[in-house]
Amino acid sequence: MKFKKYYIYVIIFVYTLGFSGCSTAVPVSKKLVNKTSVLDLLPTTSPTIAIVFPSKVLGKWAIDATNSAISYMMYKENDFNIKVFNSINESEDSIQNVFSEISKEGISKILMLVTYDGASKLSTISNIDSYQIYLPLIDKNILDLNISSVIYGSIDYLQQFTALLEHSSEDEKIVDFYDRSKFGKQLSNSLSKVDNLNVLYKESINNNNGRYSVFLNKNNHALYQSTLIINMPIVKSSIVLSQINTKDINISKVLSTQLNYTPLLLSLTQLEDRKNMLIASSIFETNDKLEEYNALIDNDIKYNWVNYSTTIGIQYLINKDISSFYPVKLEKNKIVFPVQIFETTKYSFKSHNIL
Repeated sequence: MKFKKYYIYVIIFVYTLGFSGCSTAVPVSKKLVNKTSVLDLLPTTSPTIAIVFPSKVLGKWAIDATNSAISYMMYKENDFNIKVFNSINESEDSIQNVFSEISKEGISKILMLVTYDGASKLSTISNIDSYQIYLPLIDKNILDLNISSVIYGSIDYLQQFTALLEHSSEDEKIVDFYDRSKFGKQLSNSLSKVDNLNVLYKESINNNNGRYSVFLNKNNHALYQSTLIINMPIVKSSIVLSQINTKDINISKVLSTQLNYTPLLLSLTQLEDRKNMLIASSIFETNDKLEEYNALIDNDIKYNWVNYSTTIGIQYLINKDISSFYPVKLEKNKIVFPVQIFETTKYSFKSHNIL
C-alpha cells in the first residue's frame, strides 16, 4: 500500500501512565500510528479539529475516539489536524478552562466526548454559537441544549427499543433485566418511554457472581413465554442467556440493543443460548479501505458505535456533509441512525430486516 505522508495533532497515550491535564500536540506520521509511538515530529499549519474529553470519566473511550479520528483522516487524506484537550473531569470550571484554551488556539471545530453532565455545562460558555461542536455520546431526545451550533451524535436507544418490540406480539409479557450502572439505568428508563408498553417485571442485576437462581428459575412465572429485554453489558448478558438455556426456562424472545452487538456475544454464548434472540444495531457498513486504516491502529468501527459516531463527527466537522455515510443522515442538529435488526448464526450476525 502506498502512503502519502501528512501529520495530525494527537495526544499519544501510554495508558498505564495516565493522562496529563493540559492539551498535547504531537504530529504523527500517516505511515505508522499507534498508541505509544510516533515516527515524525514536524510542524504543521493546517486547520485543526479539537477533541475534548475528561480523562477521569471517559479515559478509554477518549483513546478509541482519537484513534478513530486519526484513521478517518488517513483514509480521507484531508488537510486537517487533530489536537486533544483533556479537561480531566466535567466540572464547570474544567469545561470553561478547556474552551478558554481552545479559543486561544484559534480552533472553532470541536468533537466533544463528554457525558450528559459534561454536555450540560456548554450553556455556561461565552460565545458558544461561534464553535461547531459534535457530541458523539449525547442523544438530543434526552438532552437538548438549544444551541444552534451543536450536533448530537448518539444513537437513539428509544428508537432501537421501538424497532425491537415490533417483533413482539402485543399480548406478550415484557420483562426488563438491567444492571445497576448509570448506563444500565438509562437504558431501562428509555425502555419505559416506549409508547403503550407495559413492563410486567423488572430485575436490577448487581455483581452477584452469577448467582441468579433467585429470579432465574421456572417458578418465576413472570418469565414464562415472556419477551425478555436485556439491558446489561456483554458478560452479564452472556451469563443470563446461558442460565436461561441451562434451566430450560421458556422465554418467547430475547431482545437487546446496540449494547450487545459485539462478536463477544458469539464467543461467550452458544447458539442454543441465543435462540429467539434479536439484536438492534445502528452501525452500517463503511468500506474496506476505511476499515483497513482503522485496523492499522487496532481500532474498531464495525461494532463500536462510539468510534463509528466519532468518524461521522469528524466528517461533519470537515465540511458538514455526511452523505457518504448513507443511510445515516442529519436532521435538526441530530444524527439520525436507522435501526437494523439482527439474529445470530453460530459464528456471525445475520440481518433480520431493516426498518
